[in-house]
Amino acid sequence: MIKVLLLGPSTKEAITNTRWVTAPLGVHYVASFLNTNGHYAEVFDININSCSLENMILNNDWGIIAFSSQESTEEYDLANIYLAKRLSPKSILVAGGTGATLNYSLYFNKSPLDIVVQAEGEFPMLHLCNMLEQKGWDNAPLHTIKGLIIRSRAEILTPEKYWEIRKCLDVKAMKAQQYWGKTALLYNFPDYNEINTFRLYTANYCPMNCAFCTLTRLRKYSTGQNVPVLSLSVEQIVFLIKKVLDEYKNCRQIFFVDDDFFIQRKRGIDFCNEIIRLKSIGEIPEYLRFICLTNINRIDENNIDLIAKAGFRVLSIGVESLSQHVLDSLDKKQTVEKIWKTTELILSRGIKPYYTLLCFTSFCTFDDLLIDIIGFKKLGDIGVGLSIEPYLIPLQGTRLSEEHVSERVRKVQIEGTNEYIYKGFAWLPQDEEVRKIFNEFEIIYPKYRKMMLELNKNKHSEKNWQAYVLLDALVITIRKMYGNIVELEDYGMSDWEDILNQLDKMDKCNIDIVGSIV
Repeated sequence: MIKVLLLGPSTKEAITNTRWVTAPLGVHYVASFLNTNGHYAEVFDININSCSLENMILNNDWGIIAFSSQESTEEYDLANIYLAKRLSPKSILVAGGTGATLNYSLYFNKSPLDIVVQAEGEFPMLHLCNMLEQKGWDNAPLHTIKGLIIRSRAEILTPEKYWEIRKCLDVKAMKAQQYWGKTALLYNFPDYNEINTFRLYTANYCPMNCAFCTLTRLRKYSTGQNVPVLSLSVEQIVFLIKKVLDEYKNCRQIFFVDDDFFIQRKRGIDFCNEIIRLKSIGEIPEYLRFICLTNINRIDENNIDLIAKAGFRVLSIGVESLSQHVLDSLDKKQTVEKIWKTTELILSRGIKPYYTLLCFTSFCTFDDLLIDIIGFKKLGDIGVGLSIEPYLIPLQGTRLSEEHVSERVRKVQIEGTNEYIYKGFAWLPQDEEVRKIFNEFEIIYPKYRKMMLELNKNKHSEKNWQAYVLLDALVITIRKMYGNIVELEDYGMSDWEDILNQLDKMDKCNIDIVGSIV
């Protein structure tokens, strides 16, 4: 029997930079699928595992050690690959996920990695385990396994195979209670109905092709062709929900982490109707609520009442900007008018809209920046949850990367080695005036954020607090550069000069790619 250790994506800052601790669903699906098919697989997650990774490796005879990789965690993934090789030299080292799939040459050139698995890893990993068990490493014709190593093609999943993977999820192995308990400890005033949330995938990807997103192109890169969106039926989703509720009696929410839960409108409407029916006859508890990611274009007057009645309490939407020029440059295929109209619609039904937003996008102008500052603040003031990224992060396999948009990079050492990688952390604005604001913001934002964190030590539990801090810093930056010439009175920050004087006295600090103080 091949013993497999699967590592969830992790950084040393994973605990300190976020208060929301969730199970790495991808590796749990792989582990469940392998265990169901006669192998032994175990998940190691730094967020909840009490023992160290070193002890986990040393105390077991692992045939395969597999790493879930992301572009944001490259240096940590590579360091862990070196660590595994040093502690368990006979183990076969495998990496999957967006990082290894889209940047495989980096992983092969900068680490002792043996294999890359593309896209969905369940079937390629199963075939790998079967072949190694039958023939061994030296004799196994690994090149015949679809989806292994980037030089071959990934297997194109059928709906039946996709359901097979999802159905095999062992919810008992997820240790949801441990994640919920850890999250509760990290929050000052936890909402336990919110914390007791189980995540599920019901569709495999999003085909919308936003210019900055890797997820839309991952399957095309791995298969060499366009592939259809595979999704579970309403009956299959209900099966999984009942499975979760049976195992975790205190589960209060299901979070559908599909890129877009309502991308297939009929399925979304049918799901809402079925949940309403099942709640009315007591097969699904009335208290169960839902969260999902979706697109602003999916929500309208024809489905909002059903969505609300079914129990959706949060709709997370990638709005990105309130400037039509920026939206068009990012291939968002949505209008500013639709954003404001849908926002009012969602709020009117008692649902929380939660928007991801971007500053300093590649082709934004000074006017675009001003529109977004005022608009983002207005969204927050009327009750929208805000998650604002200060920079557009460079990712492989996107339209912007293919167009070679200029980026800011850092030289990063791989821990435990003498190896370095050059890591992009921001696509730069192309407009010269915006670039100057960007450069000044890099200095002011970390100082202001550090100052506000020290003044408001318990504010991290307020969802919009950090978004307002970022917007404040942006206003201070513009005021420093332009004084009162720029029309920003509506923003309501009158004491910017006093704040600026305080910041000038602070020591310099740096900012990482997700806006954290380092």
